[in-house]
Parts: sequence; C-alpha cells; structure tokens
Amino acid sequence: MADADQHALPPEPEQDPPHPAPNNRMFAGARVYRWQMYADPALMYLNLINWIIARLEERAAQDGLEATETHQFEGQEYTYRLTARSGFFIILVVPPVDYTDNGQDLALAFSFKDLYLLGFLDAGLWRLFDDADLNGTGDQPNGPAHTKIGFQGGYSGNVFTETMLSLTTLVQSYETLKDTGRRENREIRTALLVFIFVISEGLRFMEWKNHLHLLFQDGGRQEAPDSGGRIFSFLFQD
Repeated sequence: MADADQHALPPEPEQDPPHPAPNNRMFAGARVYRWQMYADPALMYLNLINWIIARLEERAAQDGLEATETHQFEGQEYTYRLTARSGFFIILVVPPVDYTDNGQDLALAFSFKDLYLLGFLDAGLWRLFDDADLNGTGDQPNGPAHTKIGFQGGYSGNVFTETMLSLTTLVQSYETLKDTGRRENREIRTALLVFIFVISEGLRFMEWKNHLHLLFQDGGRQEAPDSGGRIFSFLFQD
C-alpha cells in the first residue's frame, strides 16, 4: 500500500529519461524517473513519491486491479492503495548540481509488486540482492545481465537504530554505490538500506513518509528514530 501527498506539485515531465542501460535487457520497458537531489529537499521527496504512486496506479490497472481497496475495521473505514502484480521502475539518483566529483547518475531498480529495492546498476551490470524476485525481468537466475550482491535485502541487526537518514547520507550512499570497488559489503548494504528506508518504506507507510518529509524540510541529520523517542518500526504503520 502507499499514500499520495496532496501538496501542489509541478507538472510531470512529458516523457521518461532514456533507459540507463540500453544494452542491458534486464529491466527493458521499466518506467524511469530522474531524481535530482537537493534542489528543494522536501519538494524533491514529494515529487518522487507522487510520481511512483501515479506509475503504480497505471501498472495496477494494466494488471486488472483497482487502484484502491476499502475495508471496515472497528467501525472505521480505511482505504488502501494496492500494489501491482508485476512490473518494475527505475530511479535515477542525480547528484546535487554543485557536486564537484563529476558524478554520474545512479540507477536503482524497484519492483511494483512490493515496492522494494532490487539492486543497482554498476558499470552496465545490475547488482541485485541475493533474494531479489527476478520473475519478469527478462533475465534468467544466472543470466548475463546481472550479478548477485552477496547478501539479501531483509533487515537484520541494529539497522533501525544505526542507520542515519538525511540529505547528507543520501549523497554519501550515492557515492558508495558509485564506488563499490573500494567499499566493503557493510558499506554497500548500509547505502542500499538508506534508499530502502527513504523510498520503499516512504511509499508503504504514510506516517513514515510524513516523518521523512519533515526531516528533509529542516535538513537535519539523525538516527532513524525521531526526536520524540518513538521506535523506528512504530512509524511503519497505516
């Protein structure tokens, strides 16, 4: 499920940017969004979330699903946005305009089925979580278009209290995934978790998305739990 923000947003681009790996057929046909960091941090985030939600609704309709589903619980009516049965989307993470290291876009692949991150593009080859669902990707489990990262995408350890989230850590995560040859698996995993927490969980849980929106408004750096002391996972509700 996901929640769309009602803020006034600029019009969507008329067409997607070019596919980041035209010679790699792994995610051929996936929708692509160019995510420019920093320009207006809070709006930057809402633009991303709303673009994905619009594409999710389109994909669900292609799969013959309604966009939302309503349920009654303890006398209250709740409406949920449904995920699709298939399909993928790619987020091109673009470094800030004043970035001095001649950075290139970072391509992240996500699934419309559960909204989770599958992996990232590294020198024309997709590096995917060991447990990534490849059904419908256009490549075989051991095909030439991708390789396994070496670890799974689930949460373990103290990730909820040790992961730092801010504009700074977004850029640091971008830098890590563009320089994997000199990074340890621990650093790569942390960088991927930052994008999972910001994008996937922001799509899945409204309260967490609102928390991140406020975080980006003030540009602060903090651990995943907010200043009120609530546990990170408690925000993964509704």
